Amino acid sequence: MRLPCIAVVSLGSTLLGASTAAQPMPNGPLGIEATRNASGTAWQPDSTPMFMWQTQAGEWQLSLHTNFFFGYDHMSSPRGDDLLLSINWIMGMATRPLGEGDLTFRAMFSAEPGTLPGDGYPLLLQTGESFEGQPIHDRQHPHDLFMELAARVRYPIGDSVGLELYGGPVGEPAIGPPAYPHRFTAMSDPLAPLGHHWFDSTHITFGVVTAGVFTKRFKLEGSWFNSREPDEDRLDFDLRKPDSFSVRVSANPTRDLSVQISYARLDSPEELEPDISVRRATASVMWNRELGDPGTDVAVTAAVAQNNPSIGRNTYASLVESTALLDDTHELFARVEALTKTGEELVLPVGLAERTFGIGALSAGYIYDFHQLPAIVAGLGFVGTLDIVGSTLGDFYDTRTPWGGMLFLRVRAPLMKMSGMSNESHDMHAM
Repeated sequence: MRLPCIAVVSLGSTLLGASTAAQPMPNGPLGIEATRNASGTAWQPDSTPMFMWQTQAGEWQLSLHTNFFFGYDHMSSPRGDDLLLSINWIMGMATRPLGEGDLTFRAMFSAEPGTLPGDGYPLLLQTGESFEGQPIHDRQHPHDLFMELAARVRYPIGDSVGLELYGGPVGEPAIGPPAYPHRFTAMSDPLAPLGHHWFDSTHITFGVVTAGVFTKRFKLEGSWFNSREPDEDRLDFDLRKPDSFSVRVSANPTRDLSVQISYARLDSPEELEPDISVRRATASVMWNRELGDPGTDVAVTAAVAQNNPSIGRNTYASLVESTALLDDTHELFARVEALTKTGEELVLPVGLAERTFGIGALSAGYIYDFHQLPAIVAGLGFVGTLDIVGSTLGDFYDTRTPWGGMLFLRVRAPLMKMSGMSNESHDMHAM
């Protein structure tokens, strides 16, 4: 058992003088709201709430985000396990005007290399990456210490078109919806989606460059990047020559809606299967609605994806997840997934390795957030999971409905009150 350190949370709130008071959130090039920015260069609905500490230093706007879970994870069946753990990340951003555009630096870190075992935490039917020369199964791998070290420049070309350039030694290429650690509909759930390696496994990529052209409503972008997933040494930089590409089209037709479709060719993403490439296609819709006062919000994400390897069978993933934030105190969340995985991914006997298996997964949970400390929001919560598998997979789990759950303490930054967003801005985005 490894215990977490929460010093980064306390340090961040001290440095930025955390406050729940309203803060100005200036719009970016072409009047795009700051709340549209999600992980990497992905878009989310403009109405999405933001949780951060923020301050101003000259022309630089500094912000800090975090999500810290400490709890007890139990997964049933012979393939399950129990673990006292911490799942966590912290991210800092610095943004300043650059002529008529803007410049942003990002740094994101996780203490999971020290708060989780090398093969991660128990999560039934999860697959992806490797440990000690073996594929990880029924566990979610830890994140690397370095989750993002990147910069972004946006600059308008006239009144209706802008250019964007993003990249760094650690970043996220233009593929899929916003990564689940950043997605509002997933942020309250400490457990990763089972379709993580269909939607956003590239959210930690060691070497990426993305270029895009955007208007007020649409963006077309492409990335050139290293698609090899991080190895089990979570403290280093797994740099390789960029060998893969992706393209993504995004649209925000209203303040409450964001959609994307994307395609990528991943060359040699898996360390244990270096000769296999993967073609990946994804599509997603994100909807968010603020209900009344800030702090009461409902959001839904729906997504589908396909992995088409150069050797082996195609597999598919789909999910619908939702979050309801009530009075900035009660958080309800749920996720439904339907996907296929191969026997090889699930590390089944050789005779079943080439078969694909349908999987259903349901999870739901609740967090009660305490606001006694104005700079830090601590909450107590739980999540329960129920998986549904066929009879063949059921033989390995001793049931066709394996289950699990987690009790946890969650620490996050306070909700930002968007005082800098004018009524005119709201009206324009509602048109």
